[in-house]
Amino acid sequence: MWYTGIRVGFAYGENEMKYDEETSMGKSIAESWNLRGALTIGVDYFVLPALYIGAQIDPFAYTYNKTTYNPQAGLGDLSADSHNYSVLAAPTFKIGFKF
Repeated sequence: MWYTGIRVGFAYGENEMKYDEETSMGKSIAESWNLRGALTIGVDYFVLPALYIGAQIDPFAYTYNKTTYNPQAGLGDLSADSHNYSVLAAPTFKIGFKF
């Protein structure tokens, strides 16, 4: 069975140092998040009534990422963002069960 669709994703991560260490400049915090959207196409084949195998790929995908880092208390934030375009991204082989 062939299918097409849209996939949307979100990810967030945070790293925080709450105390002074010899290897750091002091208390710091960094966070990063991204949004992803992709067109997807795939095929599933039922080997048994409740077991299938399949494959899918994203012909086009776009990801936006924003990262912010505060290296030390009292200093301003450092930040960067990026735009990522992908063609034929995330090829996936699947084995699934239908309940």
